[in-house]
Amino acid sequence: MLVAASVPVSAYDEADAGLLRPDVLEASHAPLLVPAHTQWHGTLVLRDGHDVLSAQYQICRVGQACFAPPAPATRMDNDTFTFDTSSYLAGGRPVDYQAGWRIGVQWLLTERTADNGTRVEAFPAGPDPSDPACAGDAQSVSCQERHYLAFDMAPAATTGAPALGMPALLCGMVLAVMVAGWRRTRHHG
Repeated sequence: MLVAASVPVSAYDEADAGLLRPDVLEASHAPLLVPAHTQWHGTLVLRDGHDVLSAQYQICRVGQACFAPPAPATRMDNDTFTFDTSSYLAGGRPVDYQAGWRIGVQWLLTERTADNGTRVEAFPAGPDPSDPACAGDAQSVSCQERHYLAFDMAPAATTGAPALGMPALLCGMVLAVMVAGWRRTRHHG
């Protein structure tokens, strides 16, 4: 019996942003490793000569759902748009990002057209519903994931203190003996 295997399609990594659209230089988030339950910043940098007039962003849990509707990004200079997730509200509050979540950002770029009109283009655009990645189902996770630039939230912290290495343990013991000896000589001196 033959079983057809398909290659899973996933969201684009931020590092691939410049490969997906010729006027994009880079996309990133900070801090690089985002701890659970904290807020972060996103940035989109365009190349000189772009036609982007404004930008919005939408943040989603990849393969799950978006947290809120698109929100306006802040234009820092002619080529850079940013956002701070503390102002991206879901139900009136900042999103409580959880450990290990795959977070996706889609940018909605308002561009000037050749006839001096405007249009809104999603970035990344993702596959067309007729693309093989969608397998005839535009709602499939493999189809939806290609609409985001993504990164993973930091994994959950382990419980308890990390184990000390043997050199650190020995140093601590020597220091404790020295302090105890110093106290004895000070009180009996």
